[in-house]
Amino acid sequence: SFVLEPSERISVDAELILPSCQGSTDGSIQLDISGKGPFELSWEEGPVRTQMSAGNYELRIIDTKGCTLDTVISMEAPQIFGVNFSLIDPSCYGSSDGLIQANLFKQGDTDPEIHWNNGQRGPMLTDLSAGAYQVTIVGENSCTFISDTLLLSSPQPLGIALLNASPSTCHGENTGFLEVQASGGLPPYRYEWPEMGKTGAVLSELGAGPYNLQVRDANNCPEDTLLIIEEADPVELKIQYVLNEQCPDN
Repeated sequence: SFVLEPSERISVDAELILPSCQGSTDGSIQLDISGKGPFELSWEEGPVRTQMSAGNYELRIIDTKGCTLDTVISMEAPQIFGVNFSLIDPSCYGSSDGLIQANLFKQGDTDPEIHWNNGQRGPMLTDLSAGAYQVTIVGENSCTFISDTLLLSSPQPLGIALLNASPSTCHGENTGFLEVQASGGLPPYRYEWPEMGKTGAVLSELGAGPYNLQVRDANNCPEDTLLIIEEADPVELKIQYVLNEQCPDN
């Protein structure tokens, strides 16, 4: 006869020394495993791991009978940096006058290093175009803060639509007119006809010829175009003479 002994379950206790801050690697884990040893661990380091940063660490333990225990050990660490951001989008489509300011209201005992993903350093980025930016802040003991992605957006490009262009009704007269409408950018829009000294989206009493239009939005972003009033065809008068040859000369 055989006597079956119940298998002794694997159990594990973990003694943690938490990292001093986010980014530092001064944490450690020491395992106390009970069950039917010797044990095989998925960690190459064995039951003691040092130089640990914050994170979740998966662990598999296999006893001498092939029984397994899977677990996850979590290491938490405080974030010593407090940061908020001020963002100013580029004023015009395609311009590079955007800005991002990192405002540190908590930073530890020493001034940290501030690195941006575009290669610049320091708390403020200037002359920025639209795009995605991210900052990494590193302080003492390798304490680290990595921001979420910071997005700068530019306005839509300015466009000018010609709604109506009417030539003069008669050749040589000044009865033509132009009507336009701007879009994109940041309304409201300012329309200027520099050669005419006039403003507005409608220009009337026009003769044939070219007319320069300058449009500026609320951010003073420019868009210029040239519009043309066509000349009306001149009226042609044809006179036909008919001679009556049946009448004698007097």
